[in-house]
Amino acid sequence: IGKLTFGVNVEEIIQVLESAEIQQVPDMPDFVQGVIWFRDRYLSVINLPRMYQLHESSPLSLLNDHVESVVVVKAELGALGVQIGKIDKIEKLPIHKIEPLPKMIRTVIRLNSIWGMGIVNEEDDQADDSGDIINLVHLHQLLAEEQISSVRHFEETLNSTEGVLS
Repeated sequence: IGKLTFGVNVEEIIQVLESAEIQQVPDMPDFVQGVIWFRDRYLSVINLPRMYQLHESSPLSLLNDHVESVVVVKAELGALGVQIGKIDKIEKLPIHKIEPLPKMIRTVIRLNSIWGMGIVNEEDDQADDSGDIINLVHLHQLLAEEQISSVRHFEETLNSTEGVLS
């Protein structure tokens, strides 16, 4: 997202949708970009720049109906869509390259979903700790309990209607 890179545990991912049409719906929670049709039901798609309160000039926040990818993840009480810019690569991050978030950063961001930082070197054989920083995210903890309830209520209402979105 913008210049930030996020890393996730691939075991939390249900499916990556390479191209997804996100539909806007009135009265969505503010952190929801819209909904997609996924496995015979409407599924909310979370807008990460809004969730993490990133600057509005982020390239991802400028996207409306069409995004590069949506990752469907395991979340409390079911699946959840997460809007992303792109998947750069899939790789293993050795445990010695993972650091907890510094206390100062934890105090500022106050998000349970970001749990650590990973250092990724361009070449695996580098012994030093220099490299790109990846923010490590627990996808299943993106939303607080009240946000999950709000999203599920929104989805239940939408899925129980007879009409079709257009």
